[in-house]
Amino acid sequence: MNQTYAGAKSGLFDFKTGYNNVWNDTETREFEFAVTANDLSKNARTIKMEGIRCIGGCNKAVEAVELGLPRYWSNPESWSSGELPIEGDTVEIEPGVNMIFDLAESPVLKLLTINGRLTFDQPEAGDVDLHLKSYHIFVNIGEFFIGSADKPFTANAQITLSGEASADTITYSGAIEAGNKVISNVGTVKMYGV
Repeated sequence: MNQTYAGAKSGLFDFKTGYNNVWNDTETREFEFAVTANDLSKNARTIKMEGIRCIGGCNKAVEAVELGLPRYWSNPESWSSGELPIEGDTVEIEPGVNMIFDLAESPVLKLLTINGRLTFDQPEAGDVDLHLKSYHIFVNIGEFFIGSADKPFTANAQITLSGEASADTITYSGAIEAGNKVISNVGTVKMYGV
């Protein structure tokens, strides 16, 4: 059975039962369906939709707040959960949090979103190598610093991005994808070495 369908953006099109069309208007995804059915049972009248694509900050508006006192990654009390992040966690440096990364090696995180500040620790005495591991790092409204112009990082700072080419693609909005194994920045990233 054919049906003529007039979409707000599409004009007139002929659809067959079961066809659907997706209009990409950049910031939102709009789905328009033409549905016909001879069977009026409950199952024939139900359409279930579930968004499963969004990875990252695409559904969450974030406001910046003033930074608090420094917290150290290695201290469980620095985290709202009271526990250190573990392998596979999705971790957020929340707005206002001034986190100092002080681990010789982190577990591999699924996603690290920076909405506060993350700074690689540089102790006054001696060089300490630091290694941050994640599938994705998203510097959203936050700041990510390794060293500074006045005090370059003197040890080895290593960031390892994990995953396969077929891993989830990080998606920030309806039409903005960043791929996988990426550091994405819409905030501030500064890295200074010797």
